Amino acid sequence: MNQAKANKSFQKKMLNPFFFKLFLFLKLPMAFLAGLKLKELTDEHAVVLMKYKYLNKNPFGSIYFACLSMAGELASGLLAASIACMGNTKFSMLLILLKRQLVQFCLNVIRVKKFYQLFKKV
Repeated sequence: MNQAKANKSFQKKMLNPFFFKLFLFLKLPMAFLAGLKLKELTDEHAVVLMKYKYLNKNPFGSIYFACLSMAGELASGLLAASIACMGNTKFSMLLILLKRQLVQFCLNVIRVKKFYQLFKKV
């Protein structure tokens, strides 16, 4: 019961726009400059929004791949941190696979949604 309460507390704290912006400013300044926003954070998924703006687009009018990757890693990192706060374990993350699919050309806001999948213990 205490672990679930800690998880909900973490999710509530991260969904607070002021605290999330402060977290980005102090820990991930490039994500702050890119304008990433956390829309949803549950036990199963996280949704991160990124506006299509001057700092995120390249000279060809499309968005930088690094910005898309940053949004994806933030969403998966928040899910992992949410799960890790349920226990008193220290953890480290390593990205081993990245899959992407272009659905359509962006004109306004990009929405990155990550689903929780069981991680294998090594």
